[in-house]
Amino acid sequence: MFRPSENKRGRVRFESSRDSVRSRSPWWVGDGSFDPSSLLATGERVSLILAPPARSICAGHTFLVPVAHAPSFAGCGPEVWDEVHRFRRSLRDMYAKEKMDVIFMETVTDSSGVVQARMDAVP
Repeated sequence: MFRPSENKRGRVRFESSRDSVRSRSPWWVGDGSFDPSSLLATGERVSLILAPPARSICAGHTFLVPVAHAPSFAGCGPEVWDEVHRFRRSLRDMYAKEKMDVIFMETVTDSSGVVQARMDAVP
């Protein structure tokens, strides 16, 4: 995988490729094709998105998505994880009131050598 610090030409290729992935990813809030009606909540570093019907496993399926590009949640800083934990706690509490559980799983999409992360929340 390309490391952005390698050289200027490589960085331009990386950023172009990253932008291309975002333009094909319905869960990236900053993309022009993003459906704002699917945005359920946003923090400074993480957004809660309703999964698009074509990618939804069941009713209530949502995505936790880092606002900034992140190849995986493992590489995210503590500020991102604080927001992720708050969103997860809120979702667990919400589903517990309905006598339901929720499963969280990280999904990493590799497209054209650019890796993008999201966390699926499936009730």
